[in-house]
Amino acid sequence: MVYFNNMKQKSIILVVAGIIVGFIIGQQYTKYSISRKLEKAFSQPSVAETAKTTEKEIENKLKNAINKNIGEEVGLATFKFKVNSSVEENIIQSKYGSPKVADEGAKFIILDISVTNITKSPFDFYTDGMNLVDDNGTQYYPYNDTIGNIDNYIDMQEISPNISKTGKMVYMIPKTIESYSFIVRKGGTNEMFKIKVK
Repeated sequence: MVYFNNMKQKSIILVVAGIIVGFIIGQQYTKYSISRKLEKAFSQPSVAETAKTTEKEIENKLKNAINKNIGEEVGLATFKFKVNSSVEENIIQSKYGSPKVADEGAKFIILDISVTNITKSPFDFYTDGMNLVDDNGTQYYPYNDTIGNIDNYIDMQEISPNISKTGKMVYMIPKTIESYSFIVRKGGTNEMFKIKVK
């Protein structure tokens, strides 16, 4: 009888823990989605305007990009970072989340990056504008459904001054793409950094 009660208590604890973890992941995803939508609504031009200017602009910036390799540090206005490593996977999964399978004909690129806050105030780190680009200049944005599907996801993390955090970024690209780079622009300048990933 005592053994049965202990098993029952353990089961109840596991169920409650699962509900709490699911709630936290759901709250983080909601915060993430709302923040992305607000940012896009108030800070970006229309899709039509962007399409006309962005391709030429990116093409020109890529030609003059500062080339770096995995493991080399890049300094931006408010933080410095480096890409530590990258892996290709067909499935991503966190400890508590469900597995996410790449679309047919696609693969996930998982980057492990380190970010250091070089300002005097804490800030929330966002991965917007940190994209992958293939040899044809096609850009791939961070994969939106990453939160809850991979451990140590770095987007939306608060980073204190002089503190470094390491975490994951995820992209989904066609399986046929064999060569790609990580690109990021330095705010307030025309500088673009291009880190050769593969």
